Amino acid sequence: MKGKKLRSYQLLSLVCALALVAASPVRAGIINGQIDDFEDGTEMDWSGGASPTNIAAGGPAGINDNYLRLASIGGGGPGGSLAGFNDFQWSGDYIGNNVTSITADMKVFAGPSLQMRLLLLFGSGGFFTSTVAVPLPADGLWHSLSFPVTPAALTYVGGGGSGVAIDTLSNLPRLLIRHQSGLPVGQGTTTP
Repeated sequence: MKGKKLRSYQLLSLVCALALVAASPVRAGIINGQIDDFEDGTEMDWSGGASPTNIAAGGPAGINDNYLRLASIGGGGPGGSLAGFNDFQWSGDYIGNNVTSITADMKVFAGPSLQMRLLLLFGSGGFFTSTVAVPLPADGLWHSLSFPVTPAALTYVGGGGSGVAIDTLSNLPRLLIRHQSGLPVGQGTTTP
């Protein structure tokens, strides 16, 4: 989606941090130009085993800028994968609302470089992930990463459904952002 900034989403994988801007009965739904800036002190409906936490200072806009931190302990089980999801304001009709990309400010605070992808879950078309991962260097700097959200940029990774990306993008129940190196698959990669 143009102008959409998943802002301040910090991913920690072995102390890697990243700034992000992450079939529910009640959903607010995606709108073009939407921003999660975390300045309200909440996680803004971001969830997951990577323990999303609102941090009050040090985001991409400087010392007083909030961001969302995710922490990964690596290995299998809860908290092992570096990922966060949102079922509310990042769900809905991406096609009808002309959302074609998502931009996120991210930073690795400590740990290895990451390969970031989106995962679109539970839509009638099935599960889809970013075909090409977006590299996030472990250089301690904030980076603005752009993720295309178009059928051509997504790979079907199972979950039943029609196998057609437009079907999932027209009524997306869950958006997940995660580290996953290698070929696109349905499950995230654990961080060493």
